[in-house]
Amino acid sequence: SFAHLCDVEKDTLSDYQWYLDGAGSLRTDSLGIQLSGLTAEPSMQPVVALIDTGVDYKNEDLKDSMWVNPYESQGLEGTYGYDFANDDDDPMDTDGHGTHCAGVIAAQQDNAAGITGISNAKIMALKVVKDNSDVFDVAGAVRAFEYIVRAQEMGVQIAAVNCSWGGSRDVGAVLNTLIDKMGANGALTVFAAGNDAIDWDSVPASMRTVPYDLDSKYVVVAGASD
Repeated sequence: SFAHLCDVEKDTLSDYQWYLDGAGSLRTDSLGIQLSGLTAEPSMQPVVALIDTGVDYKNEDLKDSMWVNPYESQGLEGTYGYDFANDDDDPMDTDGHGTHCAGVIAAQQDNAAGITGISNAKIMALKVVKDNSDVFDVAGAVRAFEYIVRAQEMGVQIAAVNCSWGGSRDVGAVLNTLIDKMGANGALTVFAAGNDAIDWDSVPASMRTVPYDLDSKYVVVAGASD
């Protein structure tokens, strides 16, 4: 069972981030997200687990936004997460897709570099895609979900799980089971609706692919239209 990444643009200037306030080079009538400026107490620091191509944790706009694993000595592998594509503890991104997603979520704000993240969350990097590829075995995502559950049970405050990919069947409802477990532990799983211009409501339920065949109160599907 395989999934594919949902493609993204790679703008690096906050002036193009129209979704923050409706302003900038791509001005809209929307008021945008309207950042609140609220900060989290360190003990309640929210974490977003990013299941993707990894994250460039050395990037100047992200290096201070990375989750740092406090449970490595207790068996939770990796300093910033884990690489399930290559089965090692270095989730470095060489593609850019995961780094872009991480930047939208939590790039450092007001540091005169790069873009502005929409939150002050910390990013847990869970790499499931091999370098120079845009498809991956869903078994890697299953292992990433299992990692998240272990982290939650150890005490990591994971608020959301970001999945900017789709295209696989949920054979045996394994993903559903893990998503419900992560949800019961406090995390929403956010899937991309895809960039394929498909009206999924018109597709028979038996033919829909992840996330469209998932039935969980802990799943949010994010889409866009013209």
